[in-house]
Amino acid sequence: MRARGLAVVLAVAVLAGACTSDDGNGSEPTATTTGASTDVVDGAPTPDDDDSTGAVPSFPDDDDPLPVDEAVLIGQLDNGVRYYVRANDRPGERVSARLAIDAGSTLEADDQLGAAHYLEHMMFNGTESLPENELVRVLERFGAEFGPDVNAFTSFDETVYSLTVPNDDETIGTALDVLVEWASAATIAEQEVENERGVIVEEWRLRDQGYVARYLDAVVDRLLGGTAYADRLPIGTIDSIRTLTAEELRRFYEDWYRPDLMTVVVVGDIDPPAMVAEIEERFGPLQNPTDGPVRPVLTVPVPSEPTFVSLPDAEAPLTVIELNYPSSPLPLATVGDLRRALAEQAGFLVLVERLEARARSEGGGFFDAGPAANELGRAQRAPGVGVLAEGGTLDVAAEALLTEVERLVRFGVTDDELDRAVLQLLADVDQDLLESGTRQDDALADLYVGHALDVALIAAPEDSHAIRTRILDELDADTVDAFVTSAITTTEPLVIASGPLGAEVPDEDELAAILERVREADVEPPSAGAGTATELVAPPVPGEIAERFV
Repeated sequence: MRARGLAVVLAVAVLAGACTSDDGNGSEPTATTTGASTDVVDGAPTPDDDDSTGAVPSFPDDDDPLPVDEAVLIGQLDNGVRYYVRANDRPGERVSARLAIDAGSTLEADDQLGAAHYLEHMMFNGTESLPENELVRVLERFGAEFGPDVNAFTSFDETVYSLTVPNDDETIGTALDVLVEWASAATIAEQEVENERGVIVEEWRLRDQGYVARYLDAVVDRLLGGTAYADRLPIGTIDSIRTLTAEELRRFYEDWYRPDLMTVVVVGDIDPPAMVAEIEERFGPLQNPTDGPVRPVLTVPVPSEPTFVSLPDAEAPLTVIELNYPSSPLPLATVGDLRRALAEQAGFLVLVERLEARARSEGGGFFDAGPAANELGRAQRAPGVGVLAEGGTLDVAAEALLTEVERLVRFGVTDDELDRAVLQLLADVDQDLLESGTRQDDALADLYVGHALDVALIAAPEDSHAIRTRILDELDADTVDAFVTSAITTTEPLVIASGPLGAEVPDEDELAAILERVREADVEPPSAGAGTATELVAPPVPGEIAERFV
């Protein structure tokens, strides 16, 4: 596993309550940009009064809007329900549907901790027209299996339900009926709440007793402490799970499951205009509450001091040093937004290349450098980089990592390094285009959920390829330097050191001392050919010919 995998995998495994009626594991749609991927999805727009982004270059076409794939029908009903409808023949004869609710655990009142996730469970325990057993029978008639075909997840910011069904008219109509029932007619019966309590307690136990939970608790405390996200993990607390009542769940449902916070996504073997009519017929009559609470726009302050996590743990699967640079989320609506995202990615790729070259040439007990990010909520982004390390060398690895960041900030990237980073990103862009014709219904449906609730690039494949290729071809070292320096210097880092017991994990004071030492050190500019590959082994010495056969 690359270093970048640690934060991403742990956050996905614990942060979102992904479950079905049998408590299986589901998948969370990608909602952040991580690593070298150029399917850019990031956070909500930065508030106008946020000055955390720093001075960055501008270009004549920066304000031009990014294109949207005309194959996607995007609209909004009079009551506020939004929809994304797209015909797609991969895999064919199937339809993927989503009901996305722009409400997650951050909207819970103090007496509702865990309610968003608990409520997600309750949806599979029956609705007004489809009591529990009938709902299960209906879903099974689809040929659907819980987990791969019927699923849901809850995060800090949203709750999303998904169905995958055959594309005959009757089945699609019934699937839409199920989504409407979940949206507006959950029963939340007291006995069913009690019946589900033990399932969620067990889910909490499984989540709470492992390294993954301890890692996430520490990172959430540093990145989100003191904000609306603090103390709002979707799973809730063991006390809240044991005491939540049907009335408290119903109150959350009535406050936040409402048309103006809903998006319906349907992708598959369908006639899009006819599907829009079906959505309007079923979701159009839903009404918003007359006195419903205002959905707050959440923000997370940019940190003014560095923070540290030291996590020696008997169950730690890897020995890791990781840096995150938390800041306000960025929009992705214009050419300028995309330019910034790609320039930042290029800069972090140069950083990774330098770390890999340093590990090859100097050793130092670290290896496998890669981009890393703890993207925990829509109100904050946290790009970064990490390395795996050998036990007993985490302090050396931390100093090397921080030194290369300091070198990048002080001296920028070289033209040769930028050329290599751009070539890597261009290869990703080309690969995306090659694979676009085989993009599956589920992947497209999840992308549109990301666009509806966050922001995402949903241009037609050819348009996406063209605009990203053009921006990458235009990138120069000055532009990359400005954007990546802004991402690093307008915030303070979170430095994470983690490893199994016996790995000599530096404590927080030691990490702080390493950071201070690096910031005060004389750092040399990158040498000529920095980051380029060197010989892994010396060439063999030629031997002497002992005998020739003619």
